[in-house]
Amino acid sequence: MVSLNDGTIEELGIVGSNPQFVAPDRIVYGAPGNLVMSAPFSLRSRTVTGPGERVADGVWQGGGGAVGVAASRNGVLAIQTGAIDVFSNRARDVVVVTEKGMVRPTALPRREWDQVRVSPDGKRVAGAILDLQRDVWISELQSGLTERLTTDSVSAKPAWTLDGQAVAYTRNAPDEVRLQSWPRNGGSTLIFDKARVAEISPGPVGGYWAFVVSPKGKTADSDIWIARDDFLPTPRPFVATAGVLEGFPRVSPNGRLLAYASREAGQDNVYVQPIPGPGARARDSVDGGFEPAWSPDGTALFYRTLGNPGTFMRATISDRPGLEVTRRDSLFPFVYSKSGNFVTYDVLPGGREFLMLKQPQVEQRDAVI
Repeated sequence: MVSLNDGTIEELGIVGSNPQFVAPDRIVYGAPGNLVMSAPFSLRSRTVTGPGERVADGVWQGGGGAVGVAASRNGVLAIQTGAIDVFSNRARDVVVVTEKGMVRPTALPRREWDQVRVSPDGKRVAGAILDLQRDVWISELQSGLTERLTTDSVSAKPAWTLDGQAVAYTRNAPDEVRLQSWPRNGGSTLIFDKARVAEISPGPVGGYWAFVVSPKGKTADSDIWIARDDFLPTPRPFVATAGVLEGFPRVSPNGRLLAYASREAGQDNVYVQPIPGPGARARDSVDGGFEPAWSPDGTALFYRTLGNPGTFMRATISDRPGLEVTRRDSLFPFVYSKSGNFVTYDVLPGGREFLMLKQPQVEQRDAVI
């Protein structure tokens, strides 16, 4: 609750979104699980005075905390229904896809996943779940057990450190990059807060991290910045071409190479170059490419080509004696969720299987009073 007089913010202790006051003494709100709840509320003390009670279930919920409910002044509710356990029309199943294109399900819950990153040991997945108040969550890949990593409702874009002991993520309002240990042990650590960051790629100990930095209001002019792991608060531009979108950075496991995409040739292509340099770069994609990701051993780089659906590719990379792409293989049609801002999939240990987000299924929704 926010005071309009002095801006004071008070937390009411309710887990939910889209709250609405109903005179004289109730708050109606959406809760995880397609629920609409009602809780007693005192205007005098400005506190919730009792436990929440279920009002309706099977209610549509969308991204950013949207809930299909509207409350009149006298307490009559208009409800927009949706299939139970389908949290929004952008809910996605997380699946494993083999290099031959075979698909198998995972135990992860069907939610509005924004991005998924596999821990180095392949046991956990970090991802932002937008329909759960836009936080970063950690899921056990085998059991599906899901726990909250952040609790501020403005965090996303997670990336595991290469030792698997912590997760870096972006936080909006204000724009920050933070680091949180896992399992959680104390609060998060601020990495830096001097720019809007769209994606993070941690590097090895003693090496460099890479970031996509987008000036506010200029997403078509993003650059790639780097920083040594012992000087993370002071990143500097590394790939920065005026008026050109550069993004999707991925530091190789050994820390010697940086893969990224650039639109400098009039269309997006994937490039690899030594980090921090010097050295010539190599163009990985032949006729357009996005979203590069390294194999765990650093010998191959995966990416998707342009087009709809496009093709998922594997390029074999050698940097000894010189940097070159020695082979390109087409793996399978990329019929999975895509993004123009960050890599949407990840590579499992072994380099022959991939964690993908299935395209969201649009659910029928009806309005009920």
